[in-house]
Amino acid sequence: MKTRHAYIVNLSDTHSGGSTALFPDYRMDFDHNGKFATNHDPTREQKAMFQHWLKCAEIVKAESKGKRIIIVHNGDALEGFHHGSIQTISPIAAHQIQIHLEVFEAFLKKSGFSPKNGDELHYTSGTESHTNWDEFGIAEHLNAQFHDELQMSVNGKNLWWTHHGANSGKGANEGDSYRTWLKSIYWDCLREYRTKPDAVISAHYHKSIYQTYVQDWHTIHGILLPSWQMKTRYAYRAAPFQRNDIGMSCLTVSAEGIINVKKSVLL
Repeated sequence: MKTRHAYIVNLSDTHSGGSTALFPDYRMDFDHNGKFATNHDPTREQKAMFQHWLKCAEIVKAESKGKRIIIVHNGDALEGFHHGSIQTISPIAAHQIQIHLEVFEAFLKKSGFSPKNGDELHYTSGTESHTNWDEFGIAEHLNAQFHDELQMSVNGKNLWWTHHGANSGKGANEGDSYRTWLKSIYWDCLREYRTKPDAVISAHYHKSIYQTYVQDWHTIHGILLPSWQMKTRYAYRAAPFQRNDIGMSCLTVSAEGIINVKKSVLL
């Protein structure tokens, strides 16, 4: 069978159920076994996010023609109910899962994703306080593969995904800690006689960063993923005056094994 070019879509931190997170641009009503009925009308910002979400799906469809699509949701699919937060649409996990499936199935449909064409969907685990084991159930519902961390060979290139990794850094030092992390991965692999990755994709910090580490003719591409959640009260405390990136990051791996990291599509 002829090797096909691969188009890899990296999405993360949708935090479905959060009141500042991705939500359809229409009202949703929720019920849970006849109890805890509620509803939500999207805010102006959520409508804008959802339109950008669909725009990203259209970009995937246009750019992936003739290629195999691999979509990875790299953790924190749900907001959960944690630390006494009041910034949730509903604290009920079933309602948050309903929101996530609503937006994600819309993305899959609009992107032209089709397992019949060899396309793949993967989920990695996020932060337990957000998602518990619910991401596993989401993956099952969508016929996706679930991983705590994902290592995959794509056209001869080793790609690694993990939700947690190095942070983005700040100001003039933005990206430095991420590159240092890539360096440590390289030397750990060398010392332990493990195969080195060609790309490492992480998330969690809601920032879009691209860095590389090159040593002895080997390049590791490092991608820190943007999120699909506007800043929460916690984020204003933890990262004051810093931007919160919203969007997706993609890369291609040609049939010959050449990696091309695309510029993140940000709102």
